[in-house]
Amino acid sequence: MSCLITNITIHINPKVLNPIKGSDILVKLYKKLTIINASLGLTIAIIFLSSYFLVNSFIGIPILGLFLGNVLVHVLIILAINIAGLVVIFYIKNEQFIGLSLIGCGVLILFSLTYIGIPSFILFIIAGILALRGKNNNRDIERSKVE
Repeated sequence: MSCLITNITIHINPKVLNPIKGSDILVKLYKKLTIINASLGLTIAIIFLSSYFLVNSFIGIPILGLFLGNVLVHVLIILAINIAGLVVIFYIKNEQFIGLSLIGCGVLILFSLTYIGIPSFILFIIAGILALRGKNNNRDIERSKVE
């Protein structure tokens, strides 16, 4: 038995196939960098705060506040900046604003932590630059609807 197949046509809907574009990879990369950076910063800050309060509970009086009060303020600033970085990447859609905000977070980390904050500064700056390089997807969608 032999089978003869003729006139086969395949219809492909272009809306179903959505190839990955270069800008989508950059968007994912700056979000990944920010999540890694913020999670490390939050983990270190929470470990420091929990150990600080644990030692204070053993002592009974907040004597550590006299010695580590300045460090405690820096840790609270780090918590605020890292939470702001996470909020920016998840709730704001404009990528230029996201990029500028991430660069601002990196500069604030560098000013508040000096030498210790250099790795976080570098990751925030790289994520901000990648966000600035990415195209705004909402603007591209509106352009394609007009055309």
